[in-house]
Amino acid sequence: MSAEASSSILFGPHEPLKRFWPRGSRRLLSVLLFLQVAVMARAALAEEDVPVVAPLATRAQHRYVHRVALDPTGEILASSFFETTWLCEATTGKPLPGPEAPPRSLAPMISKPVFSADGKIMVSNGRDGRIEFWSLERRTTTRVIIEPWLIGERTGTPGRFEMRLLRPIVEFGKVALSGNGKVLAAATVDATVQLWDAQTGRYLGEVGKRFSKRNDIELRQIVGIDIDDEAVAERFPKTSPDGSGVTRPTAFQLWEIPERVMPVVGFIGLDQLGTSVIYQAGTVVRCCDIATRNDWMKIENCTEAAMSADGSTLLCWIELSKKMIVVDVTKRVRTSEFGAKWAGQRVIDFTVLPDLRHLMVRCAGATVRAVRLADGAVLAQYQCDDHGDVLDDWSVSAHGNRMAVHWRDLGTRIWNIDFGAAGRR
Repeated sequence: MSAEASSSILFGPHEPLKRFWPRGSRRLLSVLLFLQVAVMARAALAEEDVPVVAPLATRAQHRYVHRVALDPTGEILASSFFETTWLCEATTGKPLPGPEAPPRSLAPMISKPVFSADGKIMVSNGRDGRIEFWSLERRTTTRVIIEPWLIGERTGTPGRFEMRLLRPIVEFGKVALSGNGKVLAAATVDATVQLWDAQTGRYLGEVGKRFSKRNDIELRQIVGIDIDDEAVAERFPKTSPDGSGVTRPTAFQLWEIPERVMPVVGFIGLDQLGTSVIYQAGTVVRCCDIATRNDWMKIENCTEAAMSADGSTLLCWIELSKKMIVVDVTKRVRTSEFGAKWAGQRVIDFTVLPDLRHLMVRCAGATVRAVRLADGAVLAQYQCDDHGDVLDDWSVSAHGNRMAVHWRDLGTRIWNIDFGAAGRR
């Protein structure tokens, strides 16, 4: 028998399928594949009926931008890049005065800026451990919050520590301001949330489970550190007790970060009065009373979470069950829970609009969709005709009237948000 004949007998058409799948299973598999194709085709046809909104303006930054944020009115665009944050008018691109890069910054990567509810203050933070308050009215820095928290590990000698060479200062991730502007919350590298009085800079403590070991030390206990008092104050400053500036710290705290994988704080928010902090660590959303440090609600298996601009409503998206959970943060109760069959691709992030009836949903594939919360209907699509490859960041103004989307290869596009008659149903 020839090699070709032997091969056709051993590996004939559909032979593996017949061998491992009974006839009934093969029919079931064919039906499931047909239904999947039909659903995809129906979704594609539905998307063709959804209007694509043209951008209002395009901002082509000449520097690398990794985060964008709009002020509450949607008139000011903040674009963060490595060393600082650049401010401009959202529609015209006219530059506005902004904060300068911190001096002697160890790793000045600025994260996403946050605006106060009245739009007068912008808060930005970087990997050098600084949280800076910038006044848009006075055009100056009004407050800097920084704590003498270092990252390192023990040495073989008791009471001696080594400071981490790369980014040795504890950095902050996402930050949030309460609606009344009195409480500031910031996520850290060990999945905890740190709290401050935003008006005085006074440290209020932390919430969340610690994944690091904290050591109260003196600077002389760190191997290789030999600098005078003036240099210590410059390199490792601390917020002064009255919050007016920075001063030389009298004690340090060294965090031993474990090498194992820790949950990342993917979302953080505060209610209007600053009495509750809500944060997502991994897939668990915790609603914590700041005064007692006790969780008044916990939602598991959450993929994404978002809060309304006034801090009154929390929405949690459960991707596994395609379910949306709505929580009244003021009353601290779960108000509703319903299934949402959003057509299209996987949900990456979403924002609640002020009317609490619509969402702006960022989907895989570098597109953003306007969705009616009640029935999941897609009202509009926001994308580029030239389709950017990577959608780095996006922002919706607190008033819900404007949106900015930044593509790595296309710059930032600005849209007006208006659903017309479709959104009023």
